[in-house]
Amino acid sequence: MCIRSLKVVGVYSSENICDLPKVVGPCRARLPRFHYDVKTGRCKKFFYGGCGGNENNFKTKKDCLTTCKKREKDTCGPIRDCAKPLPGTCAEPIYEFINGEKCFVGCRYPMCIDVVGVISRDNICDLPKVAGPCNAKLPRFHYDVETGRCKKFVYGGCDGNENNFKTRQDCFTTCRIRVCTLPKLSGTGPLSIPRWFYNVESMKCEKFIYRGGKRNKNNFRNKRKCERLCQGIEKDSCGPPRDCARPPPGTCVESLFEIINGEKCYAGCKYPRCKKGSCPTSAPPSPCSNTCNEGHNGDDTDCPGDQLCCRGGCCRDPILEPKIGDCPEDPRPKTCLLKQSECQLDGQCNGKRKCCRFTCHKFCVDPDENK
Repeated sequence: MCIRSLKVVGVYSSENICDLPKVVGPCRARLPRFHYDVKTGRCKKFFYGGCGGNENNFKTKKDCLTTCKKREKDTCGPIRDCAKPLPGTCAEPIYEFINGEKCFVGCRYPMCIDVVGVISRDNICDLPKVAGPCNAKLPRFHYDVETGRCKKFVYGGCDGNENNFKTRQDCFTTCRIRVCTLPKLSGTGPLSIPRWFYNVESMKCEKFIYRGGKRNKNNFRNKRKCERLCQGIEKDSCGPPRDCARPPPGTCVESLFEIINGEKCYAGCKYPRCKKGSCPTSAPPSPCSNTCNEGHNGDDTDCPGDQLCCRGGCCRDPILEPKIGDCPEDPRPKTCLLKQSECQLDGQCNGKRKCCRFTCHKFCVDPDENK
């Protein structure tokens, strides 16, 4: 794991938070929350979509009242938790003691994570249906191993697993291969039942005697059902088809392929290493020699060598951290000022200037020459 950037939330006083308007946000999770209505002076219930929004958003009415009924006594504003980070990104909240109070300053988000394990298509189709805890109500399909069919279900929009397809056809295409390439299992019982299985070597549905007991889904009551599901499936020269688990958004994922026996075989997923340094704060050159998809945090894989995807979708040489020199002492009293930080890293400051913390925020200043 490695940290590519810091996302720091500005410090709010409770007065600012409580004056903010109610914002439901663009998502559809319908999470019950409370906001402070400055016109009525009351905490009111509303349904939060789950993304976007602002700080005037409390899980309980008590939290809302505690924060917004005593605004004049609050030095730092409420001690609030970071938004939940993506699993595995080891985000940690940043706090600072100011005037004897523990003030919430922001969240630290490492932006790159390790490679996830590759999930076989067999495993995907065997996974249970998981609707997830959210309430987006998205129509999806999952493969039911008991019936051997793709069934419709309602997906909440978060968590869940890979047995989750947007269309019945996607589900069928993925999981019929799983069924039709399973080996013939005759069973070990005393019965003698005529059945059909798909032989991937001959690419035909063939008759066999099933004796009861242990079996798999490559076991059909008649030839017609076998052919309807499996006809035309060839032996995969790539070996078992493999799909990566869907990666978290913003992790600059790249698919990995290799050519085997003249076929383009899907081999897995690759998470590129984090490139070192940070983007310059100056305006990008015009014209830009190498462009990239600025997107969510930028996709550095679009850029050659060690270049980073920076503002305006332009690939630029990184500024490495940290710069030489020490930050000067903060001459001002430790009180929270409602001003956004000018920088988060040395590389975001021009020339030899460093990114140093004063009061609750960071600014670009000349290094202390006396240290």
